[in-house]
Amino acid sequence: MSWWQILFYPFAILYDMTTRFRNYLFDKKLYYSFQFDANVISVGNLSIGGSGKTPMTDLLIDHFLKSDKNVATLSRGYKRATKGFLEVLIEHGSEVGGDEATMLKSKFGENLGVFVGESRLEAIPDILGIRDQTDVIILDDAFQHRSVIPSVNILLTTYANPFYKDFVLPSGYLRESRDGASRSNIIVVTKCPHKLSYSEKLEITNKCLTYGSQSKVFYTQYLLGDPVPIFGDILPSKKVIAVAGLANTDQFFASLTDKWDVVSTLAFDDHYKYKPSDVKWMIKMLKKEDLSLFCTSKDAVKIREFTELSEFPCFEIPVEMKFLEREQEFFDEVERFLR
Repeated sequence: MSWWQILFYPFAILYDMTTRFRNYLFDKKLYYSFQFDANVISVGNLSIGGSGKTPMTDLLIDHFLKSDKNVATLSRGYKRATKGFLEVLIEHGSEVGGDEATMLKSKFGENLGVFVGESRLEAIPDILGIRDQTDVIILDDAFQHRSVIPSVNILLTTYANPFYKDFVLPSGYLRESRDGASRSNIIVVTKCPHKLSYSEKLEITNKCLTYGSQSKVFYTQYLLGDPVPIFGDILPSKKVIAVAGLANTDQFFASLTDKWDVVSTLAFDDHYKYKPSDVKWMIKMLKKEDLSLFCTSKDAVKIREFTELSEFPCFEIPVEMKFLEREQEFFDEVERFLR
């Protein structure tokens, strides 16, 4: 442990006791939890910060839609201006549904039901009332929302900072103790290097399963897709400026430099709401020379709302999740838990 982790360790003990007691109440059925007849997939993690929940949700949506399933997603709609349960429509902006829900609706359109609501327990019956033919409901960031018992619990953890090496808040980044991994049905190690030896995967798998989990463990990498114009139909220049509002922007920026000449970057907090002053900086940079603006998909839904940028070459860079191997086995394992 580093000095700051040791300094905050007494507070971490109190936090750990609180979350353990809460989990105990759920385990002993002293807190109410409910399992729906509908298929519910929970995608989440033990830690705060970006572990790839949105790319995993995207991957699951794509799989089930290609299997001719009726799919809906439910998230809290973090940093939206609205309250309560609502369905996110194509014409809604990020203020209504939050950036991630708006991004998914923009990508999949009417093929996907996108919903936001603070209470998953109350929202799921509302979804089924609106879309009664729904085959699968995917809950984004719901691992700690124990009032709903999912059909399958998918736990994500990053290669660089796996949960078994981390500590609970505030000494680390875990929302609950490592033992919470025992509730998972599937563990996915995300953001892996492109080449990972068999021995290293075996070591990581064994450490993941140390905490009472009987899960299968899979490995994925982080890939950037081709630039997609935000305004009009144009081609990007070789030199770019990059902006991103993510929990960890380092990998996004580093991956861009593999293919593009990134002359400047601007990093913001996750789910950042762009301000006119930010857009002024972007325009100032874009006017300097032949540059393009690159951003993530969830940043694009907010940048699109600033029409003054429409005369400049602005591009969304999709973030894709790809399995190192055993992709079909992963989907077979997910479907094994569904009705």
